[in-house]
Formats: sequence, structure tokens, C-alpha cells
Amino acid sequence: MGDCKKIAGIILAAGQSLRMGKTKQLLDFRGKPLLQWAVDAALGAQLDKVVLVLGHEHHKILAALDCSQITVVCNPDYRQGQSTSLKAGLKQIHAEYDGAIFMLGDQPLVDAAILNQLITAFQKSHAPIITPTFQGQTGNPVLMNRTLFAQLQDLSGDVGGRGLKQTYAEKTVRVPVSHAGILIDFNTPIEYNQTLNVTDY
Repeated sequence: MGDCKKIAGIILAAGQSLRMGKTKQLLDFRGKPLLQWAVDAALGAQLDKVVLVLGHEHHKILAALDCSQITVVCNPDYRQGQSTSLKAGLKQIHAEYDGAIFMLGDQPLVDAAILNQLITAFQKSHAPIITPTFQGQTGNPVLMNRTLFAQLQDLSGDVGGRGLKQTYAEKTVRVPVSHAGILIDFNTPIEYNQTLNVTDY
């Protein structure tokens, strides 16, 4: 990518899906496993590396997915919260990377075009954080500058990067996107069934 910043994608998919009641990473969504949508979006985007962080039932998930073009890491501490998966993913990102997009494994409507919008904004900016917005609402995924990696490594529990997003809110670049997929994830059967019936994105 020449003088462009190097950016990795880290897909967080280690959770136990307790509210869903089953392994949501493998739920069928429009003909393929839910998590495969995130993997395919990342591979279709202008990312220099893709890391998938698994934990709960990782063997079962790996057997159902095509992960041949990405780096897969198992987080043995996934029960201790999302911060442990952030750290596990960051361990796969070397010093030459300038930033990383942190993706959620249960957002199948986030496509490569949305990821590329965040990447383009980051290439033009020195901002610590790039977030997508839809009709004024901030969603996921989130791109973070490597200047924040050390602080991410200090996180604990299930907080993820929310605290850093609050700390750097005034310096965050917000990128409007064309549909609400950045706001939709699947935590419960109701959310899953509602989105199955949506046809406009």
C-alpha cells in the first residue's frame, strides 16, 4: 500500500453467547454462518492483516468456517471479558501496524464498504479513533490508532474499548455510513429473528 498506513482487522468472537442460548457465531444468516460474514467483510476490505479471536467452542466454530486466509487465535481467558480478547488480538499485531479495526463477530450487516470508509478516513487523519455513524448514532466497528494500543493492553474485565472512546471523544473522527448495520448486533433470539426479516440492507 505504499506510504499508506498499515491497518489490521481484529474480529472479536470469543464469547459464550449466554443471552442467545446457543453458539451464535454459527447461526445461519442468509445462507452462511453468522461469523463468516465478518470474516468475509474483513477479507474484502483494504486491510493488511485479519485476526480472528475465538474462545468458547472454538474447535466447533473453526470446523464450520473458512479461515484459510486469516490468522486465528484462541483466547483461553474469554470468560474474563472482552478486554482479554482485545489483548489476544493485539498480540498478533506487530510494530509496523499503524492502527486496527476492532470488529464484532455478530454484525453481519457491516460490509467491506463500511470498513473501507473507516480506513479511508484514517489514512487522511491522525485521529486516535475513527467511528461509523448512522443518522447521528455511533456504532461499530471502531478503528483505533496504535497510539492507544498500550492503553488497550491495560484494560480488564468486559469493558472493551468504551472507556477510551469516552476519553478521546473530542478527538474522534466520525464517519457517516449509508445504513444501520453498524448499530445491529445479535445478542438475543429476538434480535436475531427481527434482523432475518429485514430486506433493505
